[in-house]
Amino acid sequence: MKAVSCHRATLSVVDIPTPGPNRGQLLLDVVRCGICGSDLHARDHIDELTEAMSALGVKHAAGSDMPFVFGHEFCGEVAERGRGVSGRFKPGSRVVSFPLLRDRNGVHMTGLSPAAPGAYAEQVLAEAALSFVVPNGLSPDIAALTEPMAVALHAVRRSDISRRDTAIVVGCGPVGLAIVCHEPFESPSAVHVPVQRGSGHTEPGGDGVEAQLLHAERATDPDDVVEVDLARASAQLSHPIPSPEALKLYPIT
Repeated sequence: MKAVSCHRATLSVVDIPTPGPNRGQLLLDVVRCGICGSDLHARDHIDELTEAMSALGVKHAAGSDMPFVFGHEFCGEVAERGRGVSGRFKPGSRVVSFPLLRDRNGVHMTGLSPAAPGAYAEQVLAEAALSFVVPNGLSPDIAALTEPMAVALHAVRRSDISRRDTAIVVGCGPVGLAIVCHEPFESPSAVHVPVQRGSGHTEPGGDGVEAQLLHAERATDPDDVVEVDLARASAQLSHPIPSPEALKLYPIT
């Protein structure tokens, strides 16, 4: 099958073997795949990213000296089911998936490991236990946003934000904007978004217009002084992150 391979920061269209689903896995025909900021950074800095992931216990990550296939924000149609997969994943049904694969050697991050080629390809493997059937009528363009929107929702929930709090979202990239989208559902008192003047997010009219464009209550110049409770902020980052070993405990089906 055709795929886009990254090797020493160079992207090339190549032919790679079509994968076969193991027990509990799905083989998907890729319908849509997003280009994540992580992919853009990893293209030129994959060794630094691998070093950071290794410090967190992630093994089998890619390196600049080995070709691998990006793509972890995807929507696909079921082409083949492995043994033990639930009947709800009917052939042709569209699904999204947590980008992770498991085998006897451990856990592999889809799109960031040579052992788990991503969705910059005609087909991609997914764990059925970590996959969800796309609701009827939802476009694949929107469905492919499930992974980054889930990252944003996870960040909001980990913040333990309450109705009395004011949220400050630093950075208006895709995940930052997704956090702003989620914030009203978590009922904060306000959402402040630091916006660099001339960043492309600004328009004539001042902070009110910028905030409206970003669905926030206020847009703030990051050069302005903002008081932050650093002790509380540090506490938010101290929540335990599930290790790759813990992820092995998820049921196969």
